[in-house]
Amino acid sequence: TAAFCEQGPEGMANLRHMLSEQHSRGAGAQFAGHRPNYSHLYQQVHPIVQSILEVVFSNESEESTNAVTDYILAFRYENGADISHYMNPKEYSDEAMKARMLEAVCHWVRVKTKELDDKVPDYPAIFSIRPDGHPEERATAVRHRLEQALYQQRQPDALVEFIGGIFVELLGREATCLGDCVGAMVLQSVDRSQVWTQAVFMSDRPSTLLALLVRKLEEIQAKLGKVVMEAYRDNGLMSYDDAKNVLMMFFQHYTVDTSTGMLDVHRSGDEEAVQAASFRVRLIDSFGSLMVLLDHIEELISGVNGAKAALAVDFEGVKLCRHGALCLVQMTCTDDPRLVYVLDVHLLGKRAFSLHTAQGTNLKDVLEEQGILKVWFDPRNDV
Repeated sequence: TAAFCEQGPEGMANLRHMLSEQHSRGAGAQFAGHRPNYSHLYQQVHPIVQSILEVVFSNESEESTNAVTDYILAFRYENGADISHYMNPKEYSDEAMKARMLEAVCHWVRVKTKELDDKVPDYPAIFSIRPDGHPEERATAVRHRLEQALYQQRQPDALVEFIGGIFVELLGREATCLGDCVGAMVLQSVDRSQVWTQAVFMSDRPSTLLALLVRKLEEIQAKLGKVVMEAYRDNGLMSYDDAKNVLMMFFQHYTVDTSTGMLDVHRSGDEEAVQAASFRVRLIDSFGSLMVLLDHIEELISGVNGAKAALAVDFEGVKLCRHGALCLVQMTCTDDPRLVYVLDVHLLGKRAFSLHTAQGTNLKDVLEEQGILKVWFDPRNDV
């Protein structure tokens, strides 16, 4: 069965159905007046986590189930409570309890996404095939390993296994469920007749490959976050707006109602509501998403579509000028003036300006290139 993350709207329905299924939580008296001990709570939470991961990731890895269970038991929600607070069947429905667990799963995925994203700018050293070798030798070894896998199996599944191996190598065996699911998502997004071409392209460009994997993880977060948001609203845990504020960190795509100023979140930029909006925002808070922006600017300035490139730019920070701290870069491109990119420099740091595409394009060069027309908004304190 395809994992939730590989499915469309039917995946959302399947996950909501799973949340509403009954799970044994023991007698409510066990939670009245005192906190259950860790071992007892672990035994109750573990099988529920296992069922959640099976639906979300088609998970079969015990290491992943154990790691996520440990994470959920240590996790604290926005109100300071832990999962034991929601295990009392007299106070919370099964769907509310499991929605809380699913939020914690979102946070676990976010942690793993950040770990992987931190490696994107350092792509020559990400593969430890030969720790004593040069980066070029490691990249060659990675490509050779992929070639062997594809040749021996002669089927697209080799690409899925290769991506799964990257997750295990870089994030540990507890990330097995993520690697398997992301590998299937990548395979689903490429033409199967072009798997070999795509695989060689990605193996030659490890930074581009890791950026793609990060974006797939971000897609998973947004899909899960949307399910949690709706479950919170339907179970009376929070209003939709409160849930949106609590879970906003899991989303990169936003729309703004220009008549009311209301902000809404979306799973991806391909949603019909996003495409139809007159004001869209794409948050760039990872190197994976920054790579997409750089690729887009690179295509724009190369004149592929025959249009002359121009950028609208605005900086936000603390007492900017020459020495102030830069926090955000807002940017709009000529080809789509309804879309604003918001780059979180405070989070990504200086590497946001040196990260480069396979063709060498980086944000520093784009901003310094005098041949690219830029419209600045009140730049007296910005530059």
